[in-house]
Amino acid sequence: MSEIALYQNEIGNSLRRVVENTERESKLVQSIIDASGSSIVIIDEKRSIVFVNRAWRQFANRTGSLNGEYGLGKTYPEISCGIVSTGPKDAVALRDGIKQVIRGEEIEFEMRYRCTAVAGPMWIAIHASAFLRSSQQGGRLIMIAHDDISLNELASADSRKDEQRFRRLLETTNIVPWERAAGDSRFAYVGEQITDLFGFSTEQWKQDDFWTSRIHTDDVERVTAEYSNLSPLADHFRSEYRMIAKDGRVIWIEDHVDVVREWAKRPTMHGFMTDISERKHAESITKDLSRRLINAQEEERKRIARELHDDLNQRVALISIELEQVAQTAMQNPSALSGRLGSIKQKVSEISNEIHRMSYELHPSKLEHLGLVPALRSFCSELARSRAIKIDFQGGKLPESLNRDITLCVFRTAQEALQNASKHSGAAEVKVTLNATEKQLELTITDEGCGFIPTHEKMTKGLGITSMQERIHHVGGTFKVISERSRGTTVRVTVPIA
Repeated sequence: MSEIALYQNEIGNSLRRVVENTERESKLVQSIIDASGSSIVIIDEKRSIVFVNRAWRQFANRTGSLNGEYGLGKTYPEISCGIVSTGPKDAVALRDGIKQVIRGEEIEFEMRYRCTAVAGPMWIAIHASAFLRSSQQGGRLIMIAHDDISLNELASADSRKDEQRFRRLLETTNIVPWERAAGDSRFAYVGEQITDLFGFSTEQWKQDDFWTSRIHTDDVERVTAEYSNLSPLADHFRSEYRMIAKDGRVIWIEDHVDVVREWAKRPTMHGFMTDISERKHAESITKDLSRRLINAQEEERKRIARELHDDLNQRVALISIELEQVAQTAMQNPSALSGRLGSIKQKVSEISNEIHRMSYELHPSKLEHLGLVPALRSFCSELARSRAIKIDFQGGKLPESLNRDITLCVFRTAQEALQNASKHSGAAEVKVTLNATEKQLELTITDEGCGFIPTHEKMTKGLGITSMQERIHHVGGTFKVISERSRGTTVRVTVPIA
């Protein structure tokens, strides 16, 4: 259309002379207009065609609806409305638009329509504008330019079909597409999936401020600011926030938004909402577990420090005092020296054993060098001796090439379960069995102690059972605790090895 406007400015005066039949200038202007790629006709106030260019003659040949004069002398609506194939409504709109320009009610008129042609349907865009004849002849002439926009229309149609196919594809997922003007809280379009996600109809989401009203109160100020205060340069942003469903559920949303900007138009936003509630829940569990693991590490450090200070340190101090006494006794009563030294030796041996036990709890070296069964048997023996409890360990033959992660996982789980039993069950005996089938390891630890309720809040929040569960699940195994008050406890673990 800009090309036609330029032609109109440059040759308007010359066209007047064409109509006045100035032969030399008429030929000049004819050649100028013939150079235009648009199909141009000029009509008078009676809507009769008084001038056509080369492109119009070629267009007439393509439509096959004009005689050898290419419409000269005929009324323009008679010709043009006859080739409009998009229905009588477009034909009437074309006739009325031209009439308004002739009457001076409008400066120009534009429309597009589909017309018939020899080679098949084609899309035409027209632009009509008026100019005056010379003062001698007076009257008004209308220049009408026609452009073939079939390729553009086909491309637009393909684009619309692609968009429709994409939207239908999205409607089969839990991703919610939406569109709205920048700074507007009312959706111009939103996918049907939003009804399944939140429980509200698509029409409700197209109401003013409905989207804002469903944002969680702790997020609404931040989110509305993000969507309202768009950077003049940013064309994409991502936001995470909570929304309230119709049934009161809190749903976490991840929204990917593209900002589309066009010259002299209000920016529009196109987005895709995704329900990330499960991911947020998993992140919350991970954070909570990390926090509890850190707390457990601190508790373990405190325990080791306490044992070093309250037990080993005091025992070493007592040995130091006893050595001073031995030194004094040696001078006064040498015959008593042997007995005192034997006592000190026994105490040093006990301290050595305690240091060895603590070291073994922190890192079981026997597990690496001897394997799972010998390491667990050794641990049971040492724990039974230090806690004055009977532990009956039965270990079967295990595959030689067990994965290190599996052996460490099973050992730590048995270690935790046995320490719990020795500390809390009150049982005089604990039975441990470790066997292997072709497909899995099987560990069972049983006591006939006081028992407990596995689902009790103290147990679910404590890290003992949780850490064992996490360890076993990490290697793809199953962990089960069977316990009742006054009926003992059984821990059953299976870990796949094939």
